[in-house]
Amino acid sequence: MDNPTILVIDSDPKNLQILKESLESSHFKVITNSDGNEAWGTIQSQKPDIVVSEVDLPGMDGFQLFERIRNDPLSASIPVVFLTNRRNLEDRLKSLRSGVKDYMIKPLHVKEVIARLNMILRRIDRIKTEESGISRKLTGRLEEVSVEHLVENYGVERKTGILTLYDQDNRSGEIYFREGSVVNARLGNFKAEKAVYQMLPWKNGHFMMTFKDVNVEDAITVSNLGLLLQGYKRLQDREKLTKQLPSLDTVFVKTTIFNQVLKKKTISTDALKFISLFDGVRSVNHIVGESTYDDVKTLERIIKLKEQGFICPKDSPVQAAPKNKKPPAPAIKPKPEGSSDFTEMRPAPQEPVKDKKKEPEFKNIREFEEFKLEFNIKELSDEEILPTIPEPLIGEKDHLKIETPPVPDDSSVPEEPTVNGNAISQEANYDHYENLEHFDFAATCDDLLGDKKRGPRHLVVLGSHNLHRKELIGTMTKGKMSTKVIDSERGQIIELGKVTTPSNRTMEIFGLSTERKFLQMLEQMESKLIGFIILVIANNSANLGYLGYLINSLKERLSAPFVIAVHQPLDTNPIPLDFIRYSLNLDEKEQLVTIKLSELDSVTHVLSQLKPPEYTKHHATQDLQKRSQSPA
Repeated sequence: MDNPTILVIDSDPKNLQILKESLESSHFKVITNSDGNEAWGTIQSQKPDIVVSEVDLPGMDGFQLFERIRNDPLSASIPVVFLTNRRNLEDRLKSLRSGVKDYMIKPLHVKEVIARLNMILRRIDRIKTEESGISRKLTGRLEEVSVEHLVENYGVERKTGILTLYDQDNRSGEIYFREGSVVNARLGNFKAEKAVYQMLPWKNGHFMMTFKDVNVEDAITVSNLGLLLQGYKRLQDREKLTKQLPSLDTVFVKTTIFNQVLKKKTISTDALKFISLFDGVRSVNHIVGESTYDDVKTLERIIKLKEQGFICPKDSPVQAAPKNKKPPAPAIKPKPEGSSDFTEMRPAPQEPVKDKKKEPEFKNIREFEEFKLEFNIKELSDEEILPTIPEPLIGEKDHLKIETPPVPDDSSVPEEPTVNGNAISQEANYDHYENLEHFDFAATCDDLLGDKKRGPRHLVVLGSHNLHRKELIGTMTKGKMSTKVIDSERGQIIELGKVTTPSNRTMEIFGLSTERKFLQMLEQMESKLIGFIILVIANNSANLGYLGYLINSLKERLSAPFVIAVHQPLDTNPIPLDFIRYSLNLDEKEQLVTIKLSELDSVTHVLSQLKPPEYTKHHATQDLQKRSQSPA
C-alpha cells in the first residue's frame, strides 16, 4: 500500500509529535487526534487505512472507540492497533480476542512501531488480493428484478455477500447477507431493518451483488421472511398514502400563510430541514428520498401540510391568486377527533391584508398547541423574526417533450454564417483567433470532424451529475446550449449544444445521464459518432463499481473512441486516480485524464485524446504562429 493514511490518537502532545514526524518520514499520511470523540468523527469522515490509539483517552477510551469502529459497517474493516501505557495482561488479552491487530506497550522505539504497522498493512493487502481473485460480482437492473426478489433468492440460495443497490437518482445503499440471512443494511442515516424498508420500493435503478465474506455486526435479528412481510405491510401503507396526493411527481410549494407562520415562530432544526425541501423544484418523490424521516412518515407529513393549506402544488390557483383578491378557502373534510395533529385547522388567506397583521386562524387553543407540538414551534417577538427559508435550488426550465433524440435546433445556438443568404466559403479561417486557447479548441474540433462530406457529427458526454455535464458542455459552446425532456414519465433529460468551427463544420453535443437507458440511442447514432466523454466526479466512490460495469458494456457494443475524464470538485477530499482506476476495473493502458470543467484548455486536452496518434497540439500552435507572422 503506497502512502497509507494513518490516524494516531494520544492525549500526550509530545507522543503525537514524535509519532507524526517519524511516520511522515516513512511515507505515511498522518492524521492526529487527542480525544476519543474527535477521533470517531475523523474515522467517519476520512476513513483512514489504519488506526493507532492509546487506550486511556478523554471523551471515549480506546476500548469504546474500537467497539464503535467494529460495529459500523463503513469502518469495520479498518485495522486498529493499541499503543498504550497499560501493562495489564487482562487488557492485552481482551484487546487481541476482540479483534485488535496488535497491542504495543510503551516505551517502544518508534522504528519498531513502524515495522509492526507495515507488517500489518502488508498482511491486509495480501488478504485483499486473495479475496479479489475469489470474489464474484453479479449486476443487473431493478426494472427486471425487484429488491424483494433479490432478498428472497439470495436467502433461498444461502448466499454470503454485499448487495449494493442504486436508485434512479443515484442514491446507493447496501444489504449484507451471511449464509442467506440478511444481517445488516445501511442507506444514508438509516441502518438495519429501516434501511431495508426504505430500499424495498425502488423500482428503477441497478444492483450489484458481490459474493464475499462480510465483516459486520448482526444488527438484524428477524428472519428474511419476517423482514419482507413487514416491508410488504409498509408498501401497502405507502400506497394508501400516495393515493391521497396528485402524484409522486407533483412539486409542492409553501403557501403565503405558511411563510408568515415560519417567520414569526422558531422551529426545530429537523423540522426546518424538512420544510425547506418544499422549494418549488423537488417533487414528492425527491422529498421522500432526501427526507431524514422514513418514507411513510414523510408522506404522512406532506399530506397533513397539504390538507391544512400550508403547501399547494406549484402554479396552482391558490398560490397564483391576485394580490387584491382573497382566494377561496379550500373545503376541509371532517375527520375523527384526534386523527391528526393538524385536524380542523383552517388555512388563512394566501395574501396578507395591508396594514393588518393577521395570524393563522385556529378554531381553538388546543389546535394551535398541537400544531406547535408537531413542528416544535416557539413564540418569537417581533424583533426576533427568523430569516427566510433558504432559496430554492435552480430547476430545469426547458421541458419540451419529444419522442426521439433531436438534433439541436435552438435559437440560442448560432446558425451557420451566411452572406446575403449564401453560405460562407467552407475554407477554414483561423485568423480571428487571437487567443491561443480558443484557436487550439477550434483546431481540435475541426480535426475531430474529419471528412467535410460527412456533415454534422455527434459528441456525447456521459455523466451522473447534470450540473457537471452542463458546465462541460457550456464551456465548449460558450454557454449556448439547451435542455430537453425526451421522456417525461421517466424524467429522462438530455443536454444539447452545438459548436460551429471556423471552417463552418458542425459538431453537435449530447449530454446523457449514466443512470438512464441510452445504449440503444448511441447505437442509432454510431455512424455519426465522433466519440464520447465519460465524466467521473471524484467525490463519491460509491457508484464507481457500476460506472466500471457501464464502461465495459460500451466497449463491447460500440466501436467509437472514448476518453474517461476525472473532475475533482474543489470542496471535496480527492480520490486518488489509482483508486478510481481500480474501482472502474480499467486496464493499465486505458488512460484517465483529469479535467477542469470551466477551463477551455483543459477541455481541449481531453478532446485531443479522441484523436489519431499523429495529431499533436504542437502542430496547431506552429500553424497559428506562422499565420500571426504573415502580413495582413
